[in-house]
Amino acid sequence: MGNLEGKTGATLTLADLSERLAQQLDALPENDAVRDVFDYLAGAVFSLQNCAALPFLNRKSKQFAISKKTLSQYLSEMPEGKSPNRYWVCGYYVNSAMVRIAACYDRIPKMISKKKNGKAHELMQSIWADPSRYANWKAVYEEVNKLKHEAAGLASGRGVSRDEVMSALNEIVLLLAEKKEDIVRTYNT
Repeated sequence: MGNLEGKTGATLTLADLSERLAQQLDALPENDAVRDVFDYLAGAVFSLQNCAALPFLNRKSKQFAISKKTLSQYLSEMPEGKSPNRYWVCGYYVNSAMVRIAACYDRIPKMISKKKNGKAHELMQSIWADPSRYANWKAVYEEVNKLKHEAAGLASGRGVSRDEVMSALNEIVLLLAEKKEDIVRTYNT
């Protein structure tokens, strides 16, 4: 999995991002909203770590779609403790990370702005006006909406790579660092 550059130009690995998240959490007030968002982020880190050594197919088309027969075999064998192939497992972990990161796209702007309602894109724009600063995070959010709401989900291919999921996590770390005082003010009152 690729390395990422932070605001300072330093290369950020998953371990770096995870350590920064831990430090950010330690610096924030004790609150259910804060703790639960970071629980989701911990799950995203866990998922990305579990797929780090696995092969990943960035399915930009239907070419690598799983067959009905293979899926049926997985369903029959998983309860017996047999694992699907490594590509499927990696896709599972990437999807898990994406779902958690997408949930944070909805929740972190509300946590920062103290608004309980609003459309995700509008709230994000209100707290971080430059869309290029959260482009990967937004792409992950939109990919998860396809996964959740379209009948065929991602069967026709993925629009987001594993590296883009990592980049989205990097964007979250940068936003949380930049907006730390806003979060502290929101939850220390």
